[in-house]
Amino acid sequence: ASWRPRTSPPPPRLIHVCFQELASLSDELAGDLTTNPNLTLHLNPTRIWASFETDRLLGDDTPEPAGAVLFYAWRSEVRTSVLEPESVLMLRTLADGAPCHLENLQLRLKLMVGTDLELLVDLITECAEAGLIAFS
Repeated sequence: ASWRPRTSPPPPRLIHVCFQELASLSDELAGDLTTNPNLTLHLNPTRIWASFETDRLLGDDTPEPAGAVLFYAWRSEVRTSVLEPESVLMLRTLADGAPCHLENLQLRLKLMVGTDLELLVDLITECAEAGLIAFS
């Protein structure tokens, strides 16, 4: 038996800062999403899921309580996103295998629900603009 130093995961603040660094390049790299097979998708690691049980916080123009809600860190604030079912499925699938390439994510979603590439690219781009996904 050999002795090995005990390694621990990086502190959460470091993980958050590393993601923010990657996200700072998202505008540049988003255009390469469909043309660069080596582009890697990273999901914001500082997030938590919830659901609204009432429409009180949503305002008068929302007809019924929304489903999935995601709270996540972006720069120095906590953001809230009320997500459509397609986005929820995409983000949960990415969470199960991130980081990954677009082709891998598309294959996993296609096997589950038949998501096409155009819709997937739109969802990823919207999530990147919101600070949920970064590229490298």
